[in-house]
Amino acid sequence: MRSLLKRDKRLSCILGYASSLDLLAQHLLEKGETPESFKRMKVVISGSEILSDKARRNLKRVFGCNVVSRYSNQENGLIAQEVSDNVFLINRASYYLEFLKPNSDDYAQPGELSRIVLTDLFNYAMPMIRYDTGDLAIFDEHPDYGRVITSIEGRVRDFFYDTQDRLLSPSAITVQMWEFDRLRQFQFIQDGRAKYLLKVNGARGVYEDDDFIEVIENIVGKNANITIEHVDGIPQLQSGKFRQVICNYRPS
Repeated sequence: MRSLLKRDKRLSCILGYASSLDLLAQHLLEKGETPESFKRMKVVISGSEILSDKARRNLKRVFGCNVVSRYSNQENGLIAQEVSDNVFLINRASYYLEFLKPNSDDYAQPGELSRIVLTDLFNYAMPMIRYDTGDLAIFDEHPDYGRVITSIEGRVRDFFYDTQDRLLSPSAITVQMWEFDRLRQFQFIQDGRAKYLLKVNGARGVYEDDDFIEVIENIVGKNANITIEHVDGIPQLQSGKFRQVICNYRPS
């Protein structure tokens, strides 16, 4: 891909999964690439997964162009896209979105964590009316755009629990892992109450296990049972996506 991007001068846009774009940016930076090699690149568009601030910075460093994130799903399509940092313009032409409280069907308030419930206005073959997307987000009212999404928090299934069974956003882990910027990959898994596994790729000789344990304990609690597993790679899902946080536990 590096060779293709440098050789084919017609390429001006990259669209991909956030995790794939993150790995691409890391690889290009390791090879010493700069925006001089990709002068025709106009925009990088990230989709399907949450784009970390670190990945966004690296993409801007190597391509020297605007980097935007879009929110979409397989069932419907493009639901919202960034117009500026932390402002996702909703595709009102195609969908009607409702924001409901995580544990009830009451409407959420601006600034609250909420479920995204979607009605597709043009799908006549398979109507989707008040379809729970399984995604959690935060919305607000914008002076220019009306209702906007200010943060995509991730899939409900990716939320996990601390040692006291309090629900936590996957960003509670992913944001704290940014400081380990020499890691190639990581995956955080909860397998039971207070039982956690962190898989790390590229940590040998770079970071100590105790460094990771301290960060995780500060998030989930000091009484956590934490295992650090060093791996040479973490596979993607069949869809091509990569899950950084997996929760196999549900409180009884």
